[in-house]
Amino acid sequence: LRELTLSANPRISSKGWARFAIAVAHSSQLRVLNLDYNPLGDQIAAMLAVAVASSRTLEVLDLEGTGLTNQSAQVFLDMVENYPTSLRVLVLAENDISPELQQQISDLLSEGEEEDNREVPPPLGGHAPSSALQPIREKHQPLTWVPHSSKG
Repeated sequence: LRELTLSANPRISSKGWARFAIAVAHSSQLRVLNLDYNPLGDQIAAMLAVAVASSRTLEVLDLEGTGLTNQSAQVFLDMVENYPTSLRVLVLAENDISPELQQQISDLLSEGEEEDNREVPPPLGGHAPSSALQPIREKHQPLTWVPHSSKG
């Protein structure tokens, strides 16, 4: 499953969304997730932010018209500012979120896309789990290469 659309499902409970967020976090191939026009609110959006942060494949998240506020947007902003993510597009239209916050998030996602084009690919065998919870380097801090010693 690479793309999932669950638009306009007002009868899904908070418990259902929590279970869904766990499934998204565990998904290994989901790239596009459309949740527009669901009454999510800030609490469920925070759960989804955790799922997005832990996903290594999710590139597009549509949260248009989902009852979010600046509180949710701040959580997503902190996520894209401080943690590595595959997310490239976050749709927040038709929510009670300031245009400034939406622009900051969009700018950071665009910046991350540019940096991805310059970064070294992950080591053989996939990903390094220990790095998943580490904040990413400062945006303006240069990458340094430290060769691995074969002595010993």
